[in-house]
Amino acid sequence: MRRLVLTFAWLLLQGCMSNQFSIIQPGHHAFGSFTVQAADAGWNRAPQQLTPHLYGGSQLWTRDGPLLDSLTLLPGIPDGGYLFVSPSKSNIYPVYRAGMLPNEIAELLESSLVRLNGPEVVVSSCGLRPHRVAGMQGLLVDLQLSGNDEPSRRGRAMAFVQDGELYALIYLAAWPHYAEKHLEASIAVMNSVESGG
Repeated sequence: MRRLVLTFAWLLLQGCMSNQFSIIQPGHHAFGSFTVQAADAGWNRAPQQLTPHLYGGSQLWTRDGPLLDSLTLLPGIPDGGYLFVSPSKSNIYPVYRAGMLPNEIAELLESSLVRLNGPEVVVSSCGLRPHRVAGMQGLLVDLQLSGNDEPSRRGRAMAFVQDGELYALIYLAAWPHYAEKHLEASIAVMNSVESGG
């Protein structure tokens, strides 16, 4: 019996440890074929167990907890791929297609967030504009999510295409306090994208 209790306690401890957020140290971090830079140790990476909607290689960073703020890094989405993992076959995400125009990529971001958050959440985007990323042409778009019983969220998405693959960084946070509090740090990460090669 004692061995069973010790085994259970060990498994429980392992489960707790695997669900821990990890501090993102200042410096460069892999982002597909690119890197992004964390300027300080204020960011934490969510464990994979808490982000089942993300494909391998994608990451969720947060400063005060993912319910309050999140910066989602989506690297190298191939032609015909999706931004997020669907929890069921009935929840079909819109498809990324190589050659999409900037407004179509903005619509893809918006409609994917609608699918991710559910039909009771209204997602809107505005302010689509060009943005230079690692010497390439990318885009910025402002986002707003409202509805349900949760506080409204606002943020910004940056996206660009390299070798036909879509890269996106999506910042969303509770409005107004957290959205304003961490916007500058999120923009700094977005602007830090560099070629990893």
